[in-house]
Amino acid sequence: MKPKKPNQPPPPNSTLIIIIATADIERCNIDRVAKCLDMQRFTAAELTRLCGAVRLRFEHAGGPDDLFAVPAARRFIRRLHELWPWAGYYLRCAPITANSSRDQIIDAGVLIAWVLCLTDDIAFARQDVPDVVGMRYDHGQFVAAVADITDHAAQLCAIAGLPKSSIRRRQETIESTIASFFALGEQSPLP
Repeated sequence: MKPKKPNQPPPPNSTLIIIIATADIERCNIDRVAKCLDMQRFTAAELTRLCGAVRLRFEHAGGPDDLFAVPAARRFIRRLHELWPWAGYYLRCAPITANSSRDQIIDAGVLIAWVLCLTDDIAFARQDVPDVVGMRYDHGQFVAAVADITDHAAQLCAIAGLPKSSIRRRQETIESTIASFFALGEQSPLP
């Protein structure tokens, strides 16, 4: 078997997993992640295969759902988003249900954490009651961050040459993943 080149896009119908080290988060070093997914390095066919094929995993003590509560992680995600705003295109996500796999729930959590890192005035507090979490965020900023992510995803879909139906389907997948994440606990913040 021929060895795979590093940072090569995954074969069709597979997943590329990028692990982000705690040290990179603390130093706000986005170079490795940005280099792995620099759209200039890929052909249109390779970009097409990367749509929804990337899983980000963080070497972080907590789960992806509380990354936004860690100042260093917020800085890391914001800096990465400034230089690499295509997360909505690349990130693996799908609407979740009570029967979703652990990986699918983590994928949704990473997307939610990404959006929340782009909003200001986040308040996150664990209550004294087990399994009860309180969170406050600016609803308008949250909706604007989701719109920014879906707009950039649509732009990269167009660059990759995907048909308009695929572009709209990707936007709907992002929005429905976010809505489903909140629907498991409460009402969705999206209109």
